[in-house]
Amino acid sequence: MSQTAIDVNVFAGNLSRIEESLKGLTEEQLTWKPAPDKWSIKEVVAHLADHLVVTAFRIRQIVSEEVPQVPAFDQDAWVAGIRANEVPLEELLDTYRVLLEVNLPLLKRLSPEEWARTAVNPRGKTVTLAELLEGFSKHVGTHLGQIERNRLAFGQTAAASS
Repeated sequence: MSQTAIDVNVFAGNLSRIEESLKGLTEEQLTWKPAPDKWSIKEVVAHLADHLVVTAFRIRQIVSEEVPQVPAFDQDAWVAGIRANEVPLEELLDTYRVLLEVNLPLLKRLSPEEWARTAVNPRGKTVTLAELLEGFSKHVGTHLGQIERNRLAFGQTAAASS
């Protein structure tokens, strides 16, 4: 199996990893924030769906334009703008699921040459499409860690107030 096929499989498996991290959580746990300027677990999930929207756009830019400058986005403003804590968790997961279903067939059709196409990311670094996809999956992993930290911090806060 090629590295690109592995990366697509990891990308496809991110949703399962996210869903697994949310099992057994109450609405209170999902919307609890460890600090006013930190995200709740629901906000993290909303961010991952938002980031997938942006990644889908970036993929299309890379395969259709010559070395595009891919856009940044204001992640905090997006999470606040949709009022993520008010959105049912299933709706957030469905958004992610639909975006995944739309993008997987495209990714599976790409040739090795298309995977090697490049873009300039918001930090000014030239990256390949393969690196972009790998970076997204690593980003999901980072936020899975954040979900786990929130889960633990909520438990400690609940125990301390008992």
